[in-house]
Amino acid sequence: MKNKRQLLNKVLTLLMCISAASFFSVASAADCDQEKVTMDGQLQNLAPFPSDSWDQPLTSYFKIVTGTLMSNECGQRFALLKVKNTDSIRHVFEEGHIMAVMADQTVRYPHSFRKVMDAREEITLSVNFGKSKMPILSIYTRGKG
Repeated sequence: MKNKRQLLNKVLTLLMCISAASFFSVASAADCDQEKVTMDGQLQNLAPFPSDSWDQPLTSYFKIVTGTLMSNECGQRFALLKVKNTDSIRHVFEEGHIMAVMADQTVRYPHSFRKVMDAREEITLSVNFGKSKMPILSIYTRGKG
């Protein structure tokens, strides 16, 4: 009887530890979403950074006019971008049209988004590039022509 009780106590203790660990991992993920975002600076160079990557944004009529880089303590990377449709007709601006170059020279697309932009329209939008230990160095588009 004593061995069964000790075994039951060990199993209960293990289950409580697993429950506590999963609670704290969920709580920390939620904390990241609530984490304060700080500005890391303005985009200085809107031209692509030299990279060996074959990844490039889709060709488009979109141009980044200005941008502010942001991040939080959890390593999430964001950009507040002012983007212009340089064409004389309406186009859809989405994640495949822009790319960020990170400090380790890797490139990444932002999380999914979709904005319809009228001819010559400028919009300001916040773009999420996900979690990274490396800061964003540059964000660029690839113009037609």
